[in-house]
Amino acid sequence: MGAECAGTAGVGGSAILVVEDHQPQWELIRRACRREEGWRFQFFPSSEDALDSVGSSLHTLDAALVDIVLPGMDGIGLLSCLARAEPRLPVLMVTGENLVGSAVRCMKAGAFDYITKPFGSEDLLDRLRVAVRTRRQARQLVFHASEEYLATMMGPSERVASVARTIDRVGPTALSVLLEGESGTGKELLARRIHAVSVRPSGPFVAVDCGAIPESLIESELFGFKKGSFTGATSDRKGKFELAHGGTLFLDEIGNLPYPMQGKLLRALQEREVTPIGSDLPVRFDIRVVSATNSSLKGMVDRGEFRLDLYHRLAEFPIAIPPLRERVEDLLHLSARFLLEACQELHKKVEGFSQRAIEEILADPWTGNVRELRSVIRRATLVADRRIEELRPGSQENGSHTSRIRSVPGDGVFVIQAEAVFSRESVEAGNLPYKPLLSRLVRQIERGILASVLEHVGGNKRRMARTLGLDYKTVLTKVRDLGLE
Repeated sequence: MGAECAGTAGVGGSAILVVEDHQPQWELIRRACRREEGWRFQFFPSSEDALDSVGSSLHTLDAALVDIVLPGMDGIGLLSCLARAEPRLPVLMVTGENLVGSAVRCMKAGAFDYITKPFGSEDLLDRLRVAVRTRRQARQLVFHASEEYLATMMGPSERVASVARTIDRVGPTALSVLLEGESGTGKELLARRIHAVSVRPSGPFVAVDCGAIPESLIESELFGFKKGSFTGATSDRKGKFELAHGGTLFLDEIGNLPYPMQGKLLRALQEREVTPIGSDLPVRFDIRVVSATNSSLKGMVDRGEFRLDLYHRLAEFPIAIPPLRERVEDLLHLSARFLLEACQELHKKVEGFSQRAIEEILADPWTGNVRELRSVIRRATLVADRRIEELRPGSQENGSHTSRIRSVPGDGVFVIQAEAVFSRESVEAGNLPYKPLLSRLVRQIERGILASVLEHVGGNKRRMARTLGLDYKTVLTKVRDLGLE
């Protein structure tokens, strides 16, 4: 026996389990949370009813509200079952006014929080909001740590997969990681993945752009300051090191850190403490440091621009990120992804790329990497009609690069036919599952390119691999999987 109550829940709404034998309380809970759009409640009068109905779908829940006093299995028994089956599910226990000992038992058994009867509507709503938000953050951390997330955001190539495997090895350690790659290659994305697979994923992730902070403010930003320590210091402020305590501090563009500040940073990392400006008392911290640079720190060391001792402290485990121009497979994937995103954002119905546009994608050096590719395709989508004919309409940059594909036989157009990927009815209805759509779109672009190049090189797959900059075995696999044998 149970009941379900939904507000204006739609896709992305929150599912909350309520186990309470006093059914008048159900209406009180509904009223307390009526302002929270998208929340959907499942009410049950007993632990047994709840487990029978939702026991196999606990992973879909965002929070649970459980009364400690229930017929049959009591609330603490149910809490134990939920904790074993779905450890990340936040469970809010409801206790009686004089049951302080029971509240302690609940917290020891793994409850996320507890609330005492009679409770106020605002108190209940606030606690449930915190529980739901915590659940969403936990899910996001799991997704950020997944291979699927990295492949979607950076591409499915072996080069990206190799970086992901390296991160998975170093992530759970305490080693300081230095990410080396050109601007726009996704260094912060990878830093967040390192945090997500570390032993402290629930801790804070604090990012600092060392090149964006004026030299006069960098020390106060990193170490914090006390009220009155300088003009404008009207209150105490924690520095980035203290804010990152228990988590990860990401020092982006570390090569831009002024030389005098490098010594202070080294001292902080060695001592594991900082002293805020205007204070005599050091503040201890426990953090994992990930740094990133778009220039060669070793070269800066050789030129006397970066401290060698700090370099060794930050680069306990360096990871090189390949530029986009070296990852043809990712170019195709990201081009298709950015086209879909631009169509959705700009409410356009652009069906694909012409041969000229594809050749420009493959030939461009993409010095701005993923960031530049996204921007260029977004602009091209805005001015395109049925398809993107050229990447930079009206720009002198068009045709300025030598294509890896000199000429391609056929009708000269690699077009993603809209009807082959999705129906116009699905567009009008707003029913477009993004991931399957992206997969089909990438496959069509890839098949069109490979089929044309294969014909152009007379079926010579080794020459085809050299032309496209792909590994020979990769070409054989793609030709087979795409039905081009």
